[in-house]
Amino acid sequence: MASTYDFTLTGDPGAAHQVVFDALASLGHQAAPLADGTFAISRGNGAATFWLGAFAGKNFHTKFSLQFFDAEGGTVARFTRVGALGGLKGGVIGNSKTIDFFNEAARSIDAAVRQAGIFGTVTEHA
Repeated sequence: MASTYDFTLTGDPGAAHQVVFDALASLGHQAAPLADGTFAISRGNGAATFWLGAFAGKNFHTKFSLQFFDAEGGTVARFTRVGALGGLKGGVIGNSKTIDFFNEAARSIDAAVRQAGIFGTVTEHA
């Protein structure tokens, strides 16, 4: 199972970034820029997840990482599931939910960049 997806995107980098952000927002994810140039991608409610764990339902909190960088052939959007926070937020069920939300978001990015005609390649990393 992948913990990182590298999407190589063609065309205008700014427009490509927006397609990725819009795909994530369509699933309720929010992007917050970090000092190192990456973006923290989160959804859900941290307090509800702390108290209810895997049973927080739609409020189950997840946090991923998104980084853009130039590469041969276009712009790479690196989408990463960081750490083992899912396990700490609800044990095995929480970890499974985190993986499911991560893969759902990756599929949304994939579909959006293909529909926008800016898809180059995708590489999965364990």
